[in-house]
Amino acid sequence: MSLIVNQWRGNSPSVRHTATVTVNDAVFGALYKVDFDGVASVETRGQDGDTTATIASRLADLLAGVAGVTVDYTAGQSSIEIMGPADGVPMASNITASNPAGSFTERIRPGKLAIDQEFLIALPEDTTGGTFTVSVDFGSGWEETTGQAYNETAENLESDLDALTSASGGDFSVTLEATEPRTYRVKVGGSWAGKSVAIKADTSGLTGLSTAAVSRAQSVGGDAPAVWKIRLHQDSSASTLINVHMNGVAYATQIANVVSQSWWDERLPANTVSFAGGQELHSGGSMTSHAVFSVPADVSISFSGPVSAQVDELQAYQGESHDSFQMFDFTAGTTGTQTVTWNGHTSGGGSMSQIASLLLSLPNINTGEIQGFTFGSVPIYVVQFQNGLGGALQPLIQFGTTDAEYLSEGAGPVNDIHAVTILGATGGTFPLQVSGKAETTDIDFASDDIDDIQAAIDATLSAGETVTVTGTISSFQIEYGGDLAETTIPLIAIDGSGLTGGQDAIISEAVTPVAGINEIQAVNIDPTATGGTYSLVNGQPSIDIPYNDSLPNIEAAYEDLPDIGAGNVFFDGTPRRLLIEYIGALAGRPVDLVKINQDSLIVSGQSALTVSVESLAGSANHWNSPQNWSLDHVPRSGELVVLKGPAGDILHGLVQAAECTFSGTDIVLNQPGDFIDGQVVRLSTSDTLPTAQDSGGAVVLDGSADYYVVAIGVTDSGNQTIKISETDNGEPVEFTNAGTGTHRIGVRLAGIRQFASYAGAIGFPQFIDGAWYPGQRYLQIDLEAPSSNDPNIELGIGDGSGLSRGYFDFGTSHVDARVLKSQGSGDEPAINVLNDNIDESEVVVIGGVFGVGNDPARTPSMRRLIGFAGRSIVGNANFSRIESYNNSVESAISQASSNIVQVRA
Repeated sequence: MSLIVNQWRGNSPSVRHTATVTVNDAVFGALYKVDFDGVASVETRGQDGDTTATIASRLADLLAGVAGVTVDYTAGQSSIEIMGPADGVPMASNITASNPAGSFTERIRPGKLAIDQEFLIALPEDTTGGTFTVSVDFGSGWEETTGQAYNETAENLESDLDALTSASGGDFSVTLEATEPRTYRVKVGGSWAGKSVAIKADTSGLTGLSTAAVSRAQSVGGDAPAVWKIRLHQDSSASTLINVHMNGVAYATQIANVVSQSWWDERLPANTVSFAGGQELHSGGSMTSHAVFSVPADVSISFSGPVSAQVDELQAYQGESHDSFQMFDFTAGTTGTQTVTWNGHTSGGGSMSQIASLLLSLPNINTGEIQGFTFGSVPIYVVQFQNGLGGALQPLIQFGTTDAEYLSEGAGPVNDIHAVTILGATGGTFPLQVSGKAETTDIDFASDDIDDIQAAIDATLSAGETVTVTGTISSFQIEYGGDLAETTIPLIAIDGSGLTGGQDAIISEAVTPVAGINEIQAVNIDPTATGGTYSLVNGQPSIDIPYNDSLPNIEAAYEDLPDIGAGNVFFDGTPRRLLIEYIGALAGRPVDLVKINQDSLIVSGQSALTVSVESLAGSANHWNSPQNWSLDHVPRSGELVVLKGPAGDILHGLVQAAECTFSGTDIVLNQPGDFIDGQVVRLSTSDTLPTAQDSGGAVVLDGSADYYVVAIGVTDSGNQTIKISETDNGEPVEFTNAGTGTHRIGVRLAGIRQFASYAGAIGFPQFIDGAWYPGQRYLQIDLEAPSSNDPNIELGIGDGSGLSRGYFDFGTSHVDARVLKSQGSGDEPAINVLNDNIDESEVVVIGGVFGVGNDPARTPSMRRLIGFAGRSIVGNANFSRIESYNNSVESAISQASSNIVQVRA
């Protein structure tokens, strides 16, 4: 039987791929979709008020965004012209328009979960016992719990809140937020979820919260200031820098500052220091600095550094003695001999240094009742009234016409007074205890008064000892008299642990409530629907619903779904626009958008959009252009392909075989394909082909039979679909099951004969500009088994340089190849083959450069590779046997990975 030869001519004219998209009708809600072989698609939905022109305008804008598509559109028109990027380059392997049923769902109002109100109740920090209550106002008045222990558990508080009249089980959730202070987080939910309530707490029954403080309101020494006298002596050679130590703080300063009042004012209570000071310079350069001052503060003073220091506290701060200190400061000039006048009596004449002697000469001053202080040659003189004249305000001394000034005025003796302050108490009891005495009986804060406190203390005192209590139950003073007068008594003791009330609980709203919102969704049934059914899907599909069913029936069908349930939706609207509000258990929360299965819906608007192909892309480089072949059709199964002469490269239309599945009348490829109408193809399988039928009855599919391609299409993912018939332009075969195993459809050639005079290329190169090329590299096609000893592949026959590039993927075909000649280097072999038939296929390399298994995505398996001459470069491949003569077979894999090249015995 002679073979039918179909020779490559490569002389098809270049043709621009063009098509016209036409909007035929404007249908509200209908879907207008243009698909480019699944690589890209655009769609728009008919809107209220649309015309065919407004829909076309929107589609034109969308089409302009598709890569490789040129759009020619005139405003106001209903048709759009689209073109490929260049002559011979297709926009896609297939372009289709569709008007599927245009039903759709939408979310009208998203559902929102209610946000539950939360409170924090923080008890006072110092709580040691007692009880508290929590009250809730649900909107009709306060409802109070029966009472909680100061250390109540969160579980018990939650139970008591749930027991309130307006609450029910699960309305409150209580957790312990913190223990110091004890803080409860109260969440209001259940039947009150998302609603606002008010909460308060009564802590008056808690103990340990009140504070009872005792302080000294009056000291026996009254407000006696401290009086200091300072003398610093410095040698002539010593540094003038010293350290002044006051109350543990050291100040580095010059000695001269010690006699400066401003220096002391900055470091002692402002505007309270009475001061005098000066310096005396001695022969030889040494110097003595003097200062005297009073200050109403408890300070300690010392000095360190290159000085000899004498520091005297003439009177202690708030000591029992509050003497009168009077001072003369004559630093502005002395007055010579003068008399001294005090309290109506005048002495004889004398100098400033004799003031004390002159005072003692007066009849109203006795020996020991005054003391005088001089400050070397510094003209300052201080007199202290003491003993019989001490502890009292004394008249000022007059020296000549100069009056003294008070360094400390002096005051009479006073009694010790203690102040007791009770804060925050509302009830409970407390005892008092005077130092050295027995504790009083308990005093009741709520019912006792000052007289009761007086009586309680009096009962603990000895004969001759008295106290006077004044004030209120929460703030009173105790003045000691009788045998306790003018005596410093240790502060009275008070035990406040039995007091109740005090600080309130701190209640804060941690989370503000927000009411939940019911979700509302819409289902829009295609307005052109004339029959059929649809189903609503939420987790599972509902029963089939007639296109014009009533709202109650649709609602019942939807409620039957396990994820919906009876009473959880309310339907409104019309049978063509269903409004669904989610209520009941689905109220106040987001709900997944309902879906619609409308495959069984019959609509009349399916011709509202059409695509007519004006011209397919074609060029001298397309395998699937009929004009490139001597028989004026693309190679068919059983034909011998011959490549000869100067014809050009074959770059497009290379997918002529692929794995597939069967569904209805469609054969669905597992990849994009390049089949065209009229091609003759064959089927193969690893197990059993499906059963099939047409209008004439059962069709028995046979792997050796020829079938005609009668229609092509494309899936949403871009994979090509094919319909086949037993006759040219005949009725499509319908598949009644899917068969078993792995199936394949393709053109099954008798063989390929490539003469060395054809120096073109088949397939795209592996790399372009250093990057892996993602397009179709291989001619994907099937081969019939070779007959007798004749190979079914011969490459490089006769004179010429041979293929510059030839990439072939023969699937699982039985390959018997002879490689005689090719161009190319060892970096990328001119000829590359993929094949998976380890039981039968073999390649004999006699010349040229041949490669197998150099695609990183595939590991081919063949029975035998024989290399006589030329070069065979083996990558990731399995062979049962390799025979290499003259070292013609080499590995393209590094030594570390060479085990990937497997030779089987």
